[in-house]
Amino acid sequence: MLKELEHFGELWPYIFILFTKANALGDDDGTQRYKVQEFLQNPRCPDSLKLLMRRVDGQYIMLESVQPMSGNYHQDKCYELIRMVEEIFARTGKVYTNVLFDHALQVYEKAKKDEMDKEQALIRARQDVENLGNQLMAAMKSAQEAQEQQQRIFQQALDKLQGDLDAARIENAQPVDSIRPPKRKWWERVIDVFIPGGCTIQ
Repeated sequence: MLKELEHFGELWPYIFILFTKANALGDDDGTQRYKVQEFLQNPRCPDSLKLLMRRVDGQYIMLESVQPMSGNYHQDKCYELIRMVEEIFARTGKVYTNVLFDHALQVYEKAKKDEMDKEQALIRARQDVENLGNQLMAAMKSAQEAQEQQQRIFQQALDKLQGDLDAARIENAQPVDSIRPPKRKWWERVIDVFIPGGCTIQ
């Protein structure tokens, strides 16, 4: 309530607090007010009530709203209420009219709309950040998968090259005699010169 009333700043001088069940605090001879003031100073008193009493400048009335009080209790309370209203008018110089309320209401509704717009903008901004984060994560995952694919291709090419290199090393490691044709004797070469086609000697 306090938070909402802050939008009606001009309303505070016209507000007073009504405490009911006054007879729970004793007779209306000043004892009630003393006990209220005592409670307001007590650590058990809620901070919101203390703040409210400060905002209304300590204006309040005690009223028994359940049990009938003796004598002219209600008439005296009516006079007390009227005196408080007169004091407020004397202090402010005016009454709180519908015009003031309508103006404050327009300011309040605009403030609430602005607050809602800010909340909606904040929600949209959070969603945008979340979407951007999701896109970034997807891009990072895709880049990681592409990198892993490139690494696999590179590793396969490297393995093939290593296999080819190993095969070449094995092939080059064979004895030279196994690669070159056997060396012929001198007289076999002479026969080839004089007898084309050669001959076979048993």
